[in-house]
Amino acid sequence: MEDGAAQSEEARLSPAEVWKHARSVFDRVSGIPRDERAAVLESLAPSKPVLDAVERLLRSQDSVEGFLDDPQPAARASGTPSGLPNKIGPYEPIERLGEGGFGVVYRARQRLPIDREVAIKLLKPGLDSPQLLARFTEERQFLARIDHPDIVKVLDAGATPEGQLFVVMELAQGEPITAFARSRGLPIRRRVELVARVARAVHAVHQRAIIHRDLKPSNIMVTEDTGGIRPRVIDFGIATAIEQSDRSGWTQLGTPIGTPRYGSPEQVRGKDDVDIRTDVYALGMVLCETLTGELPRESPDLHESPAEAPSRLVGRSGDVDGETVRAIRGDLDRIVLKAVAWDPELRYDSAAALADDLDRFIRGEAVLASGPSPVYVARKFVSRHVAASVLALVAVLALMAGLGAAVLGLGEALRQREEARENGARAALVGETLLRTIAESADPDVRGKPSPLSVQDLSNLAEQALEAAQRDPEAMLPVVEQIARLQTKLENSPGAVETLGAAIRIAESHYGTPHERVISLLVRQYDIQSSAGIHGRRETIDHAMAQARELWPEDRPEFLRVLQRTPISLAEMEALAARYEREGIASPSDEMSLVARMMMAHRFGPTPDKQIGLSRRLLELSVAEDGPNASYSIMALGTLGDCLVVYERDRSGVPMLEEADERATSVLGEAHWLTGTIRRNRAMAYGLMGEPERGIPILEHLIDNVPPSSLGEVSQTNTRNSYGGLLMQAGRHDDAIRVLTEVLSTRRTQWSAGNRNIVQTLMDLSAALLALGRAEEALPMTEEALRHSDPAMRASQYARAATLRMINLREVGRSGEAEELLEQAGGRLRIAGAADDLIAGLGLDGLSR
Repeated sequence: MEDGAAQSEEARLSPAEVWKHARSVFDRVSGIPRDERAAVLESLAPSKPVLDAVERLLRSQDSVEGFLDDPQPAARASGTPSGLPNKIGPYEPIERLGEGGFGVVYRARQRLPIDREVAIKLLKPGLDSPQLLARFTEERQFLARIDHPDIVKVLDAGATPEGQLFVVMELAQGEPITAFARSRGLPIRRRVELVARVARAVHAVHQRAIIHRDLKPSNIMVTEDTGGIRPRVIDFGIATAIEQSDRSGWTQLGTPIGTPRYGSPEQVRGKDDVDIRTDVYALGMVLCETLTGELPRESPDLHESPAEAPSRLVGRSGDVDGETVRAIRGDLDRIVLKAVAWDPELRYDSAAALADDLDRFIRGEAVLASGPSPVYVARKFVSRHVAASVLALVAVLALMAGLGAAVLGLGEALRQREEARENGARAALVGETLLRTIAESADPDVRGKPSPLSVQDLSNLAEQALEAAQRDPEAMLPVVEQIARLQTKLENSPGAVETLGAAIRIAESHYGTPHERVISLLVRQYDIQSSAGIHGRRETIDHAMAQARELWPEDRPEFLRVLQRTPISLAEMEALAARYEREGIASPSDEMSLVARMMMAHRFGPTPDKQIGLSRRLLELSVAEDGPNASYSIMALGTLGDCLVVYERDRSGVPMLEEADERATSVLGEAHWLTGTIRRNRAMAYGLMGEPERGIPILEHLIDNVPPSSLGEVSQTNTRNSYGGLLMQAGRHDDAIRVLTEVLSTRRTQWSAGNRNIVQTLMDLSAALLALGRAEEALPMTEEALRHSDPAMRASQYARAATLRMINLREVGRSGEAEELLEQAGGRLRIAGAADDLIAGLGLDGLSR
């Protein structure tokens, strides 16, 4: 009884409500195999109107697989014509080619007045009114006068004796545009040229006041012959001829004409004011799929959703192609995002304008695609905050009129407050759109070169955003968070931490605690503090964790995101990483953060060689998420190359370091700390490969031309230490001793006694002294280095320190102590590289062992 009552209640829903329910059911079943859908639909038990709408959506989705796809391959293979109509008007069906959004498509034979093969589409039941037939006849006559080489002509229209309408078109051979581009392996430039040609063909028909409304890959067939590649747009004019009043029994529930995945938001919502910009939207979707194999946005529903840049979609369905990402990132990202903008006002105003911008890209000229104009944003922002202004006015008037009026107006005030909250979310979207535009001009990862913004420019922007956040926290706090992210990229981590600290105070005041927005800001602040070594990071993550424990169960992804940043063990991190990879519950940025943290744990632990696999995983994640020229990708590539050289003496790591150096210099600039780190590791790699002379000038250039204020004093000291090591390997021991003595003095002021950096310099300096026979001077240095080397936690460092100490003891005539040390160290000298290799690398081969 309850189920029947629910069904009865659902049956009384309005058409808009039925459509909303149908969309929900469709989203649940559209991704499962066709033969399993019936069981799932039965378990969901939708009402008949909802079920009918869902089935129409599924048929429309299935037709995306191709206008010429054969839904019955067995029948086609047998060559039997079973199920074919004997006649469709004067036409003789030969075979069923497929089923599209409007009807079934057949290859047919026309006998008179011309003997030829044609494509004939038999429209679905429900599209059978006399008015529609009359308009089809008129439309066909109009379309017949359109003579464009890339548009398949509509040749005829009519009705069967049963009253079912049909449309006759030229028979177009070929493959859907996306399949053609993929099967031929077309480079990005050729794909852009192909879509630009299609856009010009579409514009030619738009000039006749005809809109397609069902543009998708399977309606753009491409062939290649002696004349070259040729696209043909099919089904033009059919959607235009079918007006809203003709969709009796077929689209009355709000089902749009066209294919939901490619339909514009206004078209999918069943708006009556669809214009040529709906075809521009579909062309943008086709362009993105032709470039990447993916769509920038799932089929739109009632709520605005952001589109994803094509360069971030590359590799979703296969291996990451760095060259493709580089080719798409920037101009093509902007072109696609403009074409598929949610608001038609933000799209290209014609298919020709889209084609023009694609042609500019092909010619290497600046494209016109950009973010919203200031006038547009200002107008939208004001319109979306009207409700908030009205609410404030209502509150003032209520106070003036007295408590009674305030009570009477409470219901209206609450309604407007809810509306203001929704408008705030929309305002946040506008703010993030503006920030994305800023990022395209300022973010070095997006620009592919150093940012033109100064630290002060971003500080001013942060100050203004924080002031706005005081008035409208919901709209502006996401913007503030992104500004802090950009401050970090522009080497102002302290400024970013300060910006986030102010944002956290605003969020706590507005939302209270615990709250997910507060936690998100705390996590962002912790990440910046941690990467830059800024004091207070432990307090930050403890604060976030305390709120997370109150807000979420311990198995929720939101909770795990905070947990991974707390002081958990390496084993716990590895278990969490395995779960992320297995269940796919972490965002790419969080997974990258965890992998990077595991790398650091191994770097300073007993198994530094495990960084190799982790750095390779980090590189895969970062390239897939942000492209090969993002800072994280560059860092991961450099780390992988360095680890291969250091821990496996694998020469293949050298070209990786060279490529990382080139990318870092191009994207971040020579003065960036990451560029300096990669360049230093590259120089040291030459030394480990027996070519120290190649590394020495690289480090000399860093020391002489990049000021310590750019790289940081610690980084500059590290560079000088590496320089001293290369001088020693090159046999320039006197120069090495001079440089390393200065480095040791500086490092003792930068680090506490026993720090690994001090130990490193002690070993390098003592090795240089031993090479010149100055064993007595080296003796206290080798003793200190060994005393502060932990054989369990720093195996490779301990092996090197013990080897140097044994050599030093023998050189001063204390062989007995050397033998005792050898017996004590045992097999540890073979950990992370044999003692012979270590001695050779230090240039001490001639000394006694």
